[in-house]
Order: sequence, then structure tokens, then C-alpha cells
Amino acid sequence: MLNGLPRLYFNQVEVDGIRRLLDSFQQGAFSSPYRSTVPLVSLVKDDWPILEGILNSCMRRSEYALHFEYQVKPAGVPGNASHTDAMAVASDAATAIEAKWTEPRYETVASRLKNRVAQLSARDPGTAKQVEASQRAVIEAWFKMLTPFATRPITFDLGGDVVYQVLHRAASAAATSKAPYLIYLHFEPSPPRSAASEADYVADLANLFSLMGKPANFPFYVATIPANPTSAFEKIAELEKGREETDLKVREAIVSNRLFEFGTPSIKAIS
Repeated sequence: MLNGLPRLYFNQVEVDGIRRLLDSFQQGAFSSPYRSTVPLVSLVKDDWPILEGILNSCMRRSEYALHFEYQVKPAGVPGNASHTDAMAVASDAATAIEAKWTEPRYETVASRLKNRVAQLSARDPGTAKQVEASQRAVIEAWFKMLTPFATRPITFDLGGDVVYQVLHRAASAAATSKAPYLIYLHFEPSPPRSAASEADYVADLANLFSLMGKPANFPFYVATIPANPTSAFEKIAELEKGREETDLKVREAIVSNRLFEFGTPSIKAIS
């Protein structure tokens, strides 16, 4: 433990403190003060016992390292890695933590396949079939990674309405440990009206959980945390999105100030 915090990593590289952690994120990662990573890193920095309590309650482990932007590739096929917001890794368990604040609901497996094929084959329509086959192979690889924890084989044909991000975040936890957990960490209130709700996340996780046969050895949770912006956050709230200057100011604000007052979380187990 460093200053009361767990060991911190950026993916697989250990970092010495919050500033070093923030320096490890790619340029532009904080180019909006409304990225969900902002309250997530702030929670770890300012109120780590709250997240620690959630993890201890769900994971029932008291010692683990926290890996931000934790990368897992789809097994056995070429494809982009899943970048989980944070992975809590213990010696015998792992919890994938996905932070949510202002984001809308993400697309389903079937929608993503259709959109990716259209996008990637736009310049050469003759490649559409090959693109679809490669993209479908990635999806099937994520499903296959969950098979050891499912009561039946799960495939694209069965899970087309599963939210794609939920799928590869769950698969990342399954690839990391034989005792995986998945937690969607929902900060509220969510400023934009288009943001997904706690009920949306419960429904999306329940969809995959049910498809897997409600595995007792792979629990899913939605943890909702009140996150009330402070006056320090209000000073960066109107920064223009997408600018390098905004990225730098948001990082510095996280390190130098308390941006949120976090309340008592509520935890819902998916069943």
C-alpha cells in the first residue's frame, strides 16, 4: 500500500502515485472533464475506502493491485484489445471495473458488427464478406472466453442483443482469473440527459448473465455512487472539449483538488 492506496498500475506497468498514473494515459484521454475516468481516478485518490469497500463486499478479498486501462486481447484471433477502466487483481481473483458517468448506452453485438462492416469496407465494398468474417471471429472469441463460466456454449447467434462492451469486459475478467467478477461503477447524477441510467446497466449486465446461465462462479454487479461536483470541478466544467489545454488542466485538477464529494454507494447484484 502507498499512502493508503493499493499498488497502482497502468495496464501492466506499476506507477508511483496518482500523478504518475495520469501521466501514463495517452494524450487526449482527459480532453473533457466529463470523461468517466475523471470521477474514477478522483475516487481512488480522494475516497479510496469507498471503492475498497465495494470491492471487499463483492470480491471478498482485501489485498489486490489496481490496473488502469487493463488490456486483454480476444483469444486466438487478430483484434483490438479490450481496455477495461480498471482491473482489481488479487492472487486468486480479478474484478473488471467499468466506470460510467455521462455515456449513452453502448451498441449491441449485432449492431456493432453491422456498423463495423459498413465502416471498414466503405472504401472497398468487395471486402465486405472478409471484413464481416474477421469481425464475427472477434465476437465469437469473446464469447468463447466466457464458455468456462457458462452453463452452455454461447455464441453470436444466441447473444446478438448483448451490449458489446459488456461482453468484452466480462471476457477480460474471465481471461485474467479463474475467479472473475464484473462491476459497472455508475456515478450519478449524470449531467447529459442522454446518459444511460442505472436501470440500463442492470438490464445490460443481466442480459449477458442470463445468457451464461446465471453463473454462481462469475458474479456481476452494478454499484452506483453519488458524485456531487465541488467548486473545484465547476472551474473546469466549461473547458472546451477536445483541446490539448483541456486535457492538461483536467489532469492537474484531479491531482491538485477534490473534484467530487462522493456519497454512500448502493450495490446491486445481478441475479
